[in-house]
Amino acid sequence: MGFGVPISRWFTKDLKAYLFETLMDERALNRGFFRKEGVQRLLDEHIALKYDHSARLWALLTLELWFRIFIDRKGDFGSYGA
Repeated sequence: MGFGVPISRWFTKDLKAYLFETLMDERALNRGFFRKEGVQRLLDEHIALKYDHSARLWALLTLELWFRIFIDRKGDFGSYGA
């Protein structure tokens, strides 16, 4: 069994800019998997602490990073340089 990590808090504080930068990037939005308005709503509601969308946002973030690494073949992780 693993251990829990504070993803919800990270997405509202430490990783907020990275999350927005990655999920609202034109590359991510132009893939056609989700609508800009839907992603923006999830982000806004999570940041406002209206709903905890951390699991959904984590899934979207990891999907986008996977595409960048294995489909786009670019290790572009934004300003965090992961």
